[in-house]
This record gives sequence, structure tokens and C-alpha cells, in this order.
Amino acid sequence: MAFEDVPYGQGQDNMGGLVGSIYFVPMDDVDKTTPLTLEADGVTISGNIVLAALKKFIAIYHTRGTGKILSNLVGERDGRSFESMFEFKFPADTPEIFSFLRQVANTPGILIAKDPQGKYRVLGLTVVKDTDGTTDIVSFDFPSYLESAPGDTGYGADAKGHTLTFKSEGLVPPMFYTGTIDIDDLT
Repeated sequence: MAFEDVPYGQGQDNMGGLVGSIYFVPMDDVDKTTPLTLEADGVTISGNIVLAALKKFIAIYHTRGTGKILSNLVGERDGRSFESMFEFKFPADTPEIFSFLRQVANTPGILIAKDPQGKYRVLGLTVVKDTDGTTDIVSFDFPSYLESAPGDTGYGADAKGHTLTFKSEGLVPPMFYTGTIDIDDLT
């Protein structure tokens, strides 16, 4: 892939954070025999993430203004990659969030979140070279894991809840995703 200009338009909207639900699916629920379509830019997945029969992405509410994507270059010179995280706050102590935390504590998966510009980002997939060493493909081999989930009841006027952080490694920050998010467990 050749280097290209990296433009930025003056006056362009650039609000930070995440909006809407965060979507999660366990890696075991993904049909990994269906290859994902990678666009020519090498960072956009345009094909659908296909799930096993009767499986779906679950939607997780998060408090607007608490969600963000973090990426950092890690590793030694000539061996670098990106460590990336999705962080967001669920604003309550409910049986549903406790059940989810128990199940996800040791479950690798894929997360999808939307930024304020309407672009979806995916954690738990990355681009790698195919066995030929020249072709970029999307790999399922770098799933995300729950890294931390501190929670508290807060004091009086404080916000209670849990701040969930999922982490994954890859050759690029969380990729862009233009496919569908299957939220129907009847298919």
C-alpha cells in the first residue's frame, strides 16, 4: 500500500465520543468460515460479520458522553502494533449488567460502536497478511476481552454504575465497519 496525503477539511465537524448502543457478540457465535470484505484503504470492513444460526449481537446501553475509543502504539521498534480499547459506562447496578459481566469476564468477542459522525468502529478484528505474505485480509485471531469493569453505588448525587473497558491488539486502530449488525436471533 502506497503512502497518500492525509487531508483534513477546515471547519469539519469533529465531535468526540460514542453514541447509541455498544454491540457485542461472543467470538464463538461468529461464522469464521465466511471471509470479511476489506476495502482498498486497508482499514474498512464492508462485508457483513456473519453469525452462526440463531445468534445475534447484543445491545448494551451506555451513558452518552462516557464512551470513547483509545488506541496506542505499543511494542519495540520494528515490531510495533496497536493496543486499542473501548471504554463506556453503564449507569446502574442491575441483575442484567451483573449477568453480562459474569458471562463476558472470560469470553473473547467483537464489539461495534458508533461515533458522532455516524461511522461504526469494530474492536476484536484486525488486518493481517494472508499466507502469501502480500494480501491484506481481516483476521478473527485478535478478539477483544473485558479488561476492567469497576463499579460503585456512588454517593448521593454521584452517578453509580460500571465503567467497562474492552481491549484488543492489532496492526491498526479499531477498523471502520460498514456492514450490518445482526440483532435478530431468529436468523
